[in-house]
Amino acid sequence: MARLGVQAAAVTFQVEKQTGPGERVRVVGDPSVLGEWDASRAPSLELSSSGALWSGTVTGVQVGAPFNFKFVLVPGDSASAVQWEEIPNRTFQPGGDQTLTAVWDVPGFEAGPAAPGTGGQPEGGGHQAHHGLEAEVKSRLNATLRRLAEEARAAR
Repeated sequence: MARLGVQAAAVTFQVEKQTGPGERVRVVGDPSVLGEWDASRAPSLELSSSGALWSGTVTGVQVGAPFNFKFVLVPGDSASAVQWEEIPNRTFQPGGDQTLTAVWDVPGFEAGPAAPGTGGQPEGGGHQAHHGLEAEVKSRLNATLRRLAEEARAAR
């Protein structure tokens, strides 16, 4: 929860991760809204219709305060056999409502303005502006995911 006088942001976390039946992806990290490194309290992400992109928006993230985080894979409804990303912690300092896009176990991420419907407001208002911005965000997200996956394959 944000303190009085401290601006809070909505941060959308997106990660590309192939999963099996019953598996869930969560985002865990320093802030209490990310479970304070307790995977059982960390927010779950939702699987997109594409089948490999997990996404979720976390509200109450303190603007300007850097924090560490990782994605974890949880089998079924249990947090007992959690699989953690094997890379160093990711670090982010939100400047407001933003969207982070990453690939599982690939260091780094892309950060951009919040996507429509995730806590941020579309620029210019109106349905056409919203639709155009949504298409642009999807296009940039797909390009980013392809680039990160290619970099991961090249590094192996």
